[in-house]
Amino acid sequence: MMIFVRCVMRARVTGTLSVIDFFAALMLFMYGPLGLFDLIELPLSGNISTASNQRFLIGIIATYISLSAGIYVASQFQGPILSTDLFFDESAIESDPMSGIGFSWMLVFAAVLYVVPFLVFPGAIGTIVENGRYALNNSRYTYTEIRRILAAESPFTQLTSRTRYTSSAIIIAALANTIFLTKRAPFLRIASAFAAMLIFIVCIAQLNKLATICTFAVIVLSYQYYQLYSQSIKFDKALAWRFFAFGIACIAMLMGLYSLQYREQIQAGHRSLEVMNESAWYRVVANHVDGLRLWFDLFPNEIDFVGLDNVPLFNALTGSEHICPPTLVADAYIGKFTSLQSGFIGTGYATFGFPGVIVISVAVGYLVRWLTLFQARLCLPGQRCIFSSVMSMNMYWLSTLEFQTGLLSGGALSVPLMFIAGSWCGWVPIRWNLRASNEYSPASFRVLDPTPLHEGE
Repeated sequence: MMIFVRCVMRARVTGTLSVIDFFAALMLFMYGPLGLFDLIELPLSGNISTASNQRFLIGIIATYISLSAGIYVASQFQGPILSTDLFFDESAIESDPMSGIGFSWMLVFAAVLYVVPFLVFPGAIGTIVENGRYALNNSRYTYTEIRRILAAESPFTQLTSRTRYTSSAIIIAALANTIFLTKRAPFLRIASAFAAMLIFIVCIAQLNKLATICTFAVIVLSYQYYQLYSQSIKFDKALAWRFFAFGIACIAMLMGLYSLQYREQIQAGHRSLEVMNESAWYRVVANHVDGLRLWFDLFPNEIDFVGLDNVPLFNALTGSEHICPPTLVADAYIGKFTSLQSGFIGTGYATFGFPGVIVISVAVGYLVRWLTLFQARLCLPGQRCIFSSVMSMNMYWLSTLEFQTGLLSGGALSVPLMFIAGSWCGWVPIRWNLRASNEYSPASFRVLDPTPLHEGE
């Protein structure tokens, strides 16, 4: 674990925040000392065998060593990133097309159009209305029925689950930038907030708690990154305390959402408010490491390693039956209508055992360092803040969802691919060489020439 911290400290961008900082913090918080040394109660996996616990410890050690190897290799190939690569001068901010009134109105119009395809699916309006009724304590359905049964497999909910952390998050972050930057246009700020609210309503279909918190996180991170990059503010104790307060606010929001979820049981006296708060705290601190220990108990004691049968693309190419390890683990230890996600660590172990953990962890370490480099290559201040806020939030999904899900629906790979596609279309200026100038042409909105600039040019 210390090797991992040392590699991150050498690979991170000194003096400011970047994607790799959020990834490292989340990994150490969720799969760090709290779970490894039994510093917290683990109700699900507290009684696993000694052999299963040893496999879990070996898996965690292999994960951190492999992540360190991936980060180190990426750093050698990609080169260092300086804090000056992330900061913008005043002229770059003033010439940013995203801060213009015309572009902002175009963004609001595009955001409203973005919501339309979601609402045309059958049952979309009914699902959203039922969510509102439940929030107002006027629904005939329980939380579980809305969350897991009612229209769970409809095209509307499938589309929202695949876009809430990718394209929807990007647009919400862009609208947040519009709200922060256009202080002289109050009506535009109101219109941007309205458009963001429409997308937010779509994202939280089926009363998704984490989608609500992540939307809040994207907005806050977008503002914080703008302050960091535009004003060349160093990450200091004041900002650290600000992010600590942000974390406490997220936990408080989660507890409030749990109160909404278990409202009927609390009112009936079947669940106390103290137990509910403990459940929320457990979800934040111990849920993932507790579930991961069960993966090392189930595989291969009860179920053989699944190979590539847990990858939908492999199933489609070979005609094999899809196997979902998170559902298998939940069925074995908890019951139906839920799943136990344990991130890329669980995916690697359920696939090929310890070799799978090593290969996937190396790939994740390389990817995270590449994302940090990509963050510095975006030329427009607004676009870099959008990418930074969305990808920092998505490090949670890379750490907790299945590997392939974290890459696609979780946005770890799909979001940068969207930005690369934008560069090919001439919409997203990318500075392919970090030592090149920060200057670009907002009018032409083209990708920069990758040739480095020399002194005197």
